[in-house]
Amino acid sequence: MRNFCIKFLSLVFLLLCSLPIASQAEVLDSEQLAKRLTELRLEYNRIDTDITRMSRFMDSVKEERASIDTLAKFLYRLPVVAKEIENLSRKAEALSLKGKALAISRMWATDTLKSSEALAVIPEGEAAYLYLNFDMPTQSETVDMVFTVTDLKSGEKVVALNRTRPRKGEKNTQRTGIKIETGDLQLGASYEWQVELIADNGKTISEKLRFDYGQPLIPLEAITLTASQGDTGQPLDTDITDDLSMKFEAKVPLIEAGEGEITWQLIGPDKHPVESAKKVESFSETGGSKTSHFELQSQVLPPGQYAVSVTHVLKGNSKSKTEAAFTFNVLGAVTVHKLAVSNTKKGDITSGTLKAGDLPHLFVHYTALKPVKMGSLRIYDAKSGKDYYTSDITQRVKVDRQPHRIGTRLGADVLPLDREVVFEVRFNDMNGNEIADKRAFRINRHKLNVKLVKQLKSGKDYQFSITPPAGFISPYSVKHTPQNLLVHESRNDPLKGYVTGITEEKEKSAGLKIELTDANGQVAVAYRKLVVMGLVQKQPMKQPGAITTQKSVSGDLFASLWGYREGDYLNDPIIKQLDDRYRKEFGGAYNFDNCLPVIARHGEDSDIDSDRLLMGKLKTLRKKITKRKTKCSNGEPYYKMKFSLQWNDFPQKPISGYKDYSISYGAGCRPAKGREHQHRYVEYDGGYYAEFSKTFTSDDADSVMDMMVMSCLAPSRFLKKYIPEAPARAVRPMGCTSVPEDRAGFNSYSCRMPISELPRKLW
Repeated sequence: MRNFCIKFLSLVFLLLCSLPIASQAEVLDSEQLAKRLTELRLEYNRIDTDITRMSRFMDSVKEERASIDTLAKFLYRLPVVAKEIENLSRKAEALSLKGKALAISRMWATDTLKSSEALAVIPEGEAAYLYLNFDMPTQSETVDMVFTVTDLKSGEKVVALNRTRPRKGEKNTQRTGIKIETGDLQLGASYEWQVELIADNGKTISEKLRFDYGQPLIPLEAITLTASQGDTGQPLDTDITDDLSMKFEAKVPLIEAGEGEITWQLIGPDKHPVESAKKVESFSETGGSKTSHFELQSQVLPPGQYAVSVTHVLKGNSKSKTEAAFTFNVLGAVTVHKLAVSNTKKGDITSGTLKAGDLPHLFVHYTALKPVKMGSLRIYDAKSGKDYYTSDITQRVKVDRQPHRIGTRLGADVLPLDREVVFEVRFNDMNGNEIADKRAFRINRHKLNVKLVKQLKSGKDYQFSITPPAGFISPYSVKHTPQNLLVHESRNDPLKGYVTGITEEKEKSAGLKIELTDANGQVAVAYRKLVVMGLVQKQPMKQPGAITTQKSVSGDLFASLWGYREGDYLNDPIIKQLDDRYRKEFGGAYNFDNCLPVIARHGEDSDIDSDRLLMGKLKTLRKKITKRKTKCSNGEPYYKMKFSLQWNDFPQKPISGYKDYSISYGAGCRPAKGREHQHRYVEYDGGYYAEFSKTFTSDDADSVMDMMVMSCLAPSRFLKKYIPEAPARAVRPMGCTSVPEDRAGFNSYSCRMPISELPRKLW
């Protein structure tokens, strides 16, 4: 028997590996396919039956070649037939769907996204979701749709939509839908949803669905509401001054059937519901009427106007409701009628604006029905919250049910000018309730009248004059705050002065703020917006052998300073060092006129100790020079400027570094000859003295003058721009090899080097 099984299995394996799979019959249409499927299923059942019968008598099967071959053929044929049945069944299904027409299988309305539950009535407050299932032919990729939702009563179309929907997924059953918001639906209305689907061949199928939104409106009868005092039963007054219990009773008519709800709600002084004072009753409507009660305690309510409302509504139908209300005032211990602001003991400035110098008078108009626990008055900054004034006014409150006022007067310097402040009063009654009120006001400076043109030409002086407001008393103190301007004050008249604008641009914004204070401390302010207009720049002519510099705006001495502002000279490193040296060596400040040419210092009796005075001197110098007539046969004269910088380092001196710098100025018919720059260095007793000088020439006087101004007011910036080979700080020059060993004398020729080597080795 064992040998038989081995031979049988070997034969089956050989047959499965060697025999070809039977080819599937070619099927041309659905009828042939169905016939072939029937034949295959019969063959499959017969083979399965034969194999089952032979397996029962396996032990009795003899090892005969015929029996083994028969069983092997059965086992081989059975999966082949099963596979062919599966393939033909799939093809039959495809053929049946291919011929299936476009059809609507289901339409339904619901209140939840993607829900399959169909609702005939969409609940109130919910959106309506309308869904559609339809069968889409296999060969179709898109289908045209027309959706219309119509109010059955009015005929108004809520939705009118056309769309072309592509196939989604491989399945032929497709799903789509639309959403209608609650705002587009009328409570209690009925709607009809009509769907039209248009096939590729133009055939149209249509279906309709009806649904309702909410319940229909049911009218309810009016509520009868009464209010009384809980202790006495007396009718409740609309003005409540004492602590008492308040009782409200509502008689509510009911309908014959349904679910109802009664809601009590307290509305506060801010017109919003008080959540802690609310009561809801739910019940079944069975006709007749229902009595409902609501109670409050006046002592727990802060002063103000209140309302108690009672509402009867049918559940699921919010439009079927009726409402009644009772309004009353809780009068606190103190009622604030008005906060007044004035500059006198009477009246009220409704605008809330005082003028500088006014004495603020602040008043609280009130009525006190009961004693207060605390009362305070406060004045603070509207933005920062900073307190300017506080006062306890508890003892000043009068309790007699008559209007009174509490006032205070502040000094002229207590509150800031041109800032909004808040006048606030607070009271606390014996029940802990707070009564508060506040009002904003401000104190503005007086307006100052300033006469000044709005447009300035760069480099030109313009006079301005100030007219104090009426009531201002001299002497006056004037403060100027310029923006992109130079201000020249008049020494004789503080109400007059000059302004100068400087720009290399086409135009530049500027401004001037003037603050005037009189003898009584009254303040007036003015601000003027200005525009400084630049002039078209003229390029200087290039002459052989001349050093050409960038010319500034014609007539503008300070344009080359690039926005130089008054006082900037105090930050210049060279001037700082010179000023420090002068103070330590000579006990005084550095004189800024040291840098001026001799022509400018001639006849000057007093020292120039500020850049403002220095600028004025330079402007005078320019006028003197430009008035001189230099006749030259070869055309316009040449102007030259020589800049010299000296410094030293001697052990016996208290400070080393910059010693001085100076300028010389002149004019001639030819450019200056000789070396452009010179260097000198000498040593003596372990110290050294060094000097550097450079000469500039140009056919343009303004360019040279601007360089002169810059070298006086900002020598460090001047060196960086025009003499970049000069050192940025005073350091011991290197490379000097011809210093005498004995160092017996202070000889300026102790160390000389070729000009070509000095810039590299010395600097």
